[in-house]
Formats: sequence, structure tokens, C-alpha cells
Amino acid sequence: MSSQKGNVSRSRGQKHQNTTAFKNDKYGATVQVTKAKSKIHDGLCQHCKGVLEWKVKYNKYKPLTQPRKCVKCSQKTVKDAYHVICKPCSLQLEICCKCGKKDDIVIPINSHLDQKEPEEDGISLLDSDRFEGMASSDRPTAAISHVYRGTFIHSTQETAVQILEDVLLGVDTDGKIVFVEKGEDLDRLSSMFGFSPSEVTQLTQHEFFMPGMVDTHIHASQYSYAGTALDMPLLQWLNTYTFPVEYHFKDLEFANRVYTQVVKRTLRNGTTTACYFATIHTDASLLLGQIANDFGQRALVGKVCMDRNNAVKHYKETIQESQEETCRFIAELLNKKYPLVKPVVTPRFAPSCTGALLGQLGAIAKNNHLHIQSHISENVEEVKLVKELFPDSESYTDVYHKYNLLTDKTVMAHGCYLSDKELDLFRETGASLSHCSNSNISLCSGMLDVLNVLNHKVKLGLGTDVAGGYSASMLDAVRRALDSSKVLTIQNPDYDTLNFEEVFRLATLGGSQDLKLSLGVGGSSGPAGEGVCGVWIYLGPSSCLQKSCLKLSLSTALRSTFPSPAALPIERVIKAIAHHCHVGCIPHDVSRCHFLSPAASFSWSRLLALDTGFGEQEGDPVAAAAYLLLSLSGLERVAMEGLGQACCLISESLAR
Repeated sequence: MSSQKGNVSRSRGQKHQNTTAFKNDKYGATVQVTKAKSKIHDGLCQHCKGVLEWKVKYNKYKPLTQPRKCVKCSQKTVKDAYHVICKPCSLQLEICCKCGKKDDIVIPINSHLDQKEPEEDGISLLDSDRFEGMASSDRPTAAISHVYRGTFIHSTQETAVQILEDVLLGVDTDGKIVFVEKGEDLDRLSSMFGFSPSEVTQLTQHEFFMPGMVDTHIHASQYSYAGTALDMPLLQWLNTYTFPVEYHFKDLEFANRVYTQVVKRTLRNGTTTACYFATIHTDASLLLGQIANDFGQRALVGKVCMDRNNAVKHYKETIQESQEETCRFIAELLNKKYPLVKPVVTPRFAPSCTGALLGQLGAIAKNNHLHIQSHISENVEEVKLVKELFPDSESYTDVYHKYNLLTDKTVMAHGCYLSDKELDLFRETGASLSHCSNSNISLCSGMLDVLNVLNHKVKLGLGTDVAGGYSASMLDAVRRALDSSKVLTIQNPDYDTLNFEEVFRLATLGGSQDLKLSLGVGGSSGPAGEGVCGVWIYLGPSSCLQKSCLKLSLSTALRSTFPSPAALPIERVIKAIAHHCHVGCIPHDVSRCHFLSPAASFSWSRLLALDTGFGEQEGDPVAAAAYLLLSLSGLERVAMEGLGQACCLISESLAR
């Protein structure tokens, strides 16, 4: 009925019009119409089947946009229009899905309901060919939850940084990408997918979406002392600092505090996916998986396995304990059915494991189709030790290969001293490397020739490797990867230095390929239609998102994370440090730093990590002040100089 009074000589249209409703056009070619016409009406009695076929024939059939609740199991599992009972219940009770009667079912329900149906293709920003022109028949029918319009930046195999301007991205109720189209197609898309143009979230001139970054190697437990204790080479560092600290993660309260901090920090730094090392403690490792799930971070979580440890004898397992606890960890984590968190088989590294344990872990990973993570060729002394422990193996890589630990789901950290033959083996098996430049430099371990790895066609991503790397920020991993490349150029002027676009690709697309994960916006060459793992960036009113200078803005965002030192007077810096840091309480015993309460001293992980997130909030003046003071003191890498010297210099500054 018209909303106009009297309904006489109406001069305007009806006030309320449903312009986005689905219309079953006889000659339509949309996905909804096509699927309605080709619908197989299984699980129905003869009468109900006839009713629905009549609706289809005369264009009355309207498909569901989202699942409805089943009247039998009360779960939202009804996926077909006009049905009131889900197919599993219908199959079990032998009743019609529509009327619920025990009449003969004309077309039996597919008996393989326990097998997950393949996801219908959506589209990833990384699939540029499909982005340019995607046939409507490829589109899914899921209900749209969010639509964003603006500038998107991502990486492809062909283009390190690709800028897509005025783009529409649709996300369904499951958080998966449904479409990526040009902004000019808004009216067509809103009609096709049933959303209102007024519901589109418009990014401003100074905003853009970029992929979520993928940290392919991070020790969650070591975040408790990040930014400290970097005064020893790898093996001594492990024995002196790492193993004693990790031993304390048998205390679940302590583990909960540290793991919560590291997940929150990495997310705040733009890391939407992380590959975590935990400790040998099963319950604490399960807790890390729960925390990552609760905060919505995609994660691979590994319970560390090691049956060799002469330095800290109480921090190791027997072969049987390691096998049993690893199986328990995997089973319990998988039973949680977290949508974004999965287990990863984690031998610490070859020197910490006997051949028997490595063999068992390889079998566990193979039988359960799981990811594998470990370390390889990080340090010269470590490589020599592996040769002594495994004399029958040709190389460090051969050790892992011999025990079935080198697969297309394997990610190995470092690889500084891999030979060309070893890299060839990585390529043949599909195994990948994690470039942890911060840690390589901070522990004086070595330098990875990134170009040589890529030339061997080995998959490569970036890792922070906390706490060997002093920062949990992937932006820092980007900077340090660039620095390492420049050092190699200094040593060899003919070396082709990496640029930030190439390293940006390693931090996003490279990481997702490393972990063999599909990440939608986050970066993937795998199947589309995966979850959106993106970061919404605001550069501020002084920045410009025109294509001509966007790369400059992105470069600035990657490299400049602190306010200008000139903006903070030194008096204010010193007062801030004195007020918040309680310098007199700074400990000289770095091995106890992780036990300090916030009231005892300023968080050393925030004071010394020097990344975008070491303040509790972005733009924390105390964090900026701490950075500035350390910079003025010549201690940007203060941990390398030792805490004692840092205390002296800060105290001298306060005295002045």
C-alpha cells in the first residue's frame, strides 16, 4: 500500500522501497539464481519436493543468506531455504527436512556429511588476475557482514608492492573475503550481494589497508627478558639466560602473564599471524594457544621438545616423556577446535635432541599432517657441534632430512651458513626459511644472503626471533633485514641491496608461503576465500595516498616510528625517565629482570626493545623519552653494552 495519504493522483514513488532484495529473475545469471535453478532438493518427501520445485519453476524460490536454527538440534545448521530441520538430523531421524514427517525420502541425503564441504572460492587481493575480471558464477552466496572501500596495498609474486585504489572489499559473516572489485561497481555489487551502499565503510584519504604481517619465528617465553642479556654468543646465551628462564614456565600464573603480554604486543605491532615456540611444558603451551585464540591471532604453537641439555639438567625430557607429552599437546589443542590456532611439531634444534627423538617427532608430524619448526645453521659453533653429534650426516640439513623433518610444512629459522647443496634440498622438499636478522646481528651469529636463498627458489619469510632479537615488532624485522642487506653490499659493492618493497613482501606474502597458510588480505598464493588478516593504517593528515607518493609514505611508515627528537626537550625527557623508570631500582642482575613487578622498575622489554609498540599505548611519551635518552647516549642498541653501563649513563644524565 502506498504511504501517500489518500493514494490519489500520486506524484511520487513509494516512500520505503526494498531495492536490495533478492529477485529470482527468470533470465538472471547471478549465483543465487543459478543455484536456485540447479538446486537438488534432497532430504525431502515427495510432497515437499514438489512444492519447492514449483517455487523454482515460477521464480518464487528465495535462498537463505545465512544458516537458520534446526528445530531438532537447535543449532544454526539449516542451510537450505524452507527447510526447518538440518540434514544431519534428517538423516539420523529419517524424516523430511521440511515437514518433519517420516515419509519416503525421494532423493537421499549425501551420506558423507561428516566430510567438510570444500569452501566456495572467494577472492584474495593477491590473485590479481581474478581481481581484474571475475565471472559472477565464481562468487559465493554467503551473507555479507562488512564492505570496505578505499586504498589497498598488498604483494604478489610478480609485484613486490601493488597499490589498488578505490577498491571494494566484501567480507562475509565467517570473516572471509567474498569479493574484491572496483569502486565503480558498487551498485551492481550491492544488488548482487544484498547489502546497502550506505553500509559501506569508507576509508579516508589518509587511510589504507595493508596485509597483516606474519612472524615466522618467535619465542613467546623469551619475551619475558626481551631487550636484555645479549652479551653472549648463541650457545652460551642459551645456557646462561634462556634455559633457566624457560624452566619457570611450569608456573602457569607466570606463563599466563608473559604469554598474554607477548600476544597483545605482537598484535599491537601489526602481527596477525605468528609461529610461536613455547617451552617443554605441555599445559603452559596449551595456555599460549588459548590466549592467541582469545585475542583473535592466527598462530602455530609449538611445545618445545628436547632430551639433551647438560647446562640446565632439570630443563629437559626423556625420549618417552617428550613423545607422550607432544602427542598429548597435539591432541588437546586440536580438540579445542580453535579456528585460528594449530599445533606445530617443535624440536628445539638438533643439538638439543637425540636422533631417536628427532625420528619420533618426524613420524608424529607425518602421521598428523602437521607443521614443523626448528633452527638451522645459525651460528658457526652450532654447526660444528651438529657435525660432532651427527657424524653420519652429510650436513646440518641432512640431519633433519634423515629424520623426515624437512617437508613442505617445515620452517627453519636462520640458515646463515647453508651451502648451495643444502638450499637445493630445501627447494626439493618444499621446506622454508625464516630470516631473523635482528637476532643474527644481536647475538653476532651471522648474515643470511637473502638473494642467494631466493635465487635457489626457497620460500623465505621474516621472523623477530624474540629474545635473540630484541624487538617483537615485524616492522623492526623489516628494518633489520634491510640493514643486513646493506652490510652485505658494504662487503661486496656488486651485491644487489634489497629495497623496502621486497622486504615488505617477505614480511607478508613470504611469511604466509613459509607457513603454507592462506591469509586472504594477509598475503597468500593459496586458495582464496580465507580469513581477512589485514591492518588498517592511518598515516595522518600530513600524508598523502596518491599513487605518486604512496610508496614514500609507506617507506616513511616503515622506517620512522618515533617523534622527532627536537619535539621533546631534554628536560622533559629526564623528568619523564626519573618519574616513571625509578632508575635507582634498575637491577644489575639481568637474569632476574623477568621477575620484576611493574612497581619495581620500568619494563625493560619496553625501554630497550626500541620498536613501535614498547609503550603501553601508541605515542607513549615515556617510551619516546626513553628512546631519545638512549639515542643521545649512543645506546640505541643498549642491550649490547650491558645494563650496568646503561644505568651509569642514565644516572649521569639525571645528575646533570
